[in-house]
Amino acid sequence: MAEVKASRGHWASKTEFILSCIGYAIGLGNVWRFPYLCYRNGGGAFLVPYLLMLVLCGIPLFFLETCLGQFSGTGCITVFKIVPLLKGAGIAIVVINFICTGYYNAIISYPLLFLWRSLQAQLPWETCDNDWNTD
Repeated sequence: MAEVKASRGHWASKTEFILSCIGYAIGLGNVWRFPYLCYRNGGGAFLVPYLLMLVLCGIPLFFLETCLGQFSGTGCITVFKIVPLLKGAGIAIVVINFICTGYYNAIISYPLLFLWRSLQAQLPWETCDNDWNTD
């Protein structure tokens, strides 16, 4: 029986590809936590090692991942057929994506919960007569 290979989608333009790469690299958690991490780790002095590691490790690894994906046209698990020793790296990418998905769901659920609670007639934080309050 002949094996039918499904065709993968392609980008409509270079701009679409660049915008989707930026959306993948810069997430909501990065924007919210970066000023806090800068403040907690020394302010402006934190930016020197951060930018150094970004230039030496972050951007080249992101470029490598993008090039491998574009070259092979496969997903993150099957791309490492090139080097069988790195087969676990593709599985690790999937596991990390699941962890990040859970993290983002937790971050987004709190504003939704507070929005829902703020639409009630009496707000839960309006009084101190709740069962979780102490004397």
